[in-house]
Amino acid sequence: MFDSAKEKFPDSPSKMIPELKFVFWQKMLMANYEERIWQGCFNSIFPNATVENRQIFYDWTDQLRELRNRIAHHEPIIFNRNLENDLEVFNKIYLLSLY
Repeated sequence: MFDSAKEKFPDSPSKMIPELKFVFWQKMLMANYEERIWQGCFNSIFPNATVENRQIFYDWTDQLRELRNRIAHHEPIIFNRNLENDLEVFNKIYLLSLY
């Protein structure tokens, strides 16, 4: 994923970042990056975090990715999802992103 974005914009990192897919950013929250990225700096990166657990944040992003995929593939979301919970998770992630 990163390589394909890098190939499109070899001289412009600022244009490369928006080309990365949501799943790229979600995968950055996986456990195998715990020591390299998240240990000791989660709160610095997400100062508004109400939880310090990277796994919870990963689970939230996974829930939103699943919702996004259902919508993108024109699948029904009203009858088989808890949309109130999806909105609550979206709001939590949004608040985490604010500085």
